[in-house]
Amino acid sequence: MFEQELKTNQLISNKIDIFSLGVVLYYISSGVLPFEAETKEEQIEKIKQNYSELETQQLEILSKEGRDFITKLLDNSADDRPTAKSCLQDPWLKIDNEKDYIFEGKDQDFKLSDKSFETLVQVLPNLKHYAEFDQLCRILTILNLSTTDNDSKYNDVKNLFIELDIKKEGKLNVNFIKKLFTKIDSDAANAVMKLNITNKNYIEYSEWLSACCNKKEIFIDKNLRRVFDIIDIDKSGNISQQEIKDFLKGDKNYDEKVFTEIMKRIDETGDNEIEFDEFKNFIQSSIFLDN
Repeated sequence: MFEQELKTNQLISNKIDIFSLGVVLYYISSGVLPFEAETKEEQIEKIKQNYSELETQQLEILSKEGRDFITKLLDNSADDRPTAKSCLQDPWLKIDNEKDYIFEGKDQDFKLSDKSFETLVQVLPNLKHYAEFDQLCRILTILNLSTTDNDSKYNDVKNLFIELDIKKEGKLNVNFIKKLFTKIDSDAANAVMKLNITNKNYIEYSEWLSACCNKKEIFIDKNLRRVFDIIDIDKSGNISQQEIKDFLKGDKNYDEKVFTEIMKRIDETGDNEIEFDEFKNFIQSSIFLDN
């Protein structure tokens, strides 16, 4: 960037350091460098395009505030880049490390432990992903977890749930979680409201674990087979529409059209029977979403 600003006769200042900070934050957040190219000339051309015009999918793990902050740091115009002082006032950095995860409640102040805060940051992308699932995908995720021993694997997620359960009721208050998440990641705060919430505005532990777990870790072939076999009540090796009905009947009253639509989505051959490979393909396309 130093060379680029020389070539364009821009005044050399500490704004170069601001750009460098953007590069470092981008790398820490995504694991790759921005403006990667085979030659220096190609790299300069990419920088000229301005970062705001480039793809930002590498930074999806960050909140919108985080992505916006890095975009400003990587502006190709030194004049448009923020100063060091204004960086410190950016919404993404303005809240200090203590207040970042303290919530002043009606009954008590709440502070998340460092370990749980680290866990929360790690699982937020999973939670936001899960929030986009339809009801069938959510039920399959919960069923998968309920039939697998995950206590040790997701012990940190469980401890986070226990800390967030400030009234020790075995469930999370939605309004409290949303207000806390708003301080950390506004996208996650919105995602929380899309979770399966009880009539009394609570999130149960099964829903919380399903939202926070890594879906690729739990939907491995042997777990997929186990879930498939549970739904395949008559053990025929295929799942019928009636078995889909029986599987979902305890969740809520569905219209007949719902079962027909489910069969259309999963039954690739149109023979009104779901084979394991069709079930697996559905999971990979609907739950993994190429993530």
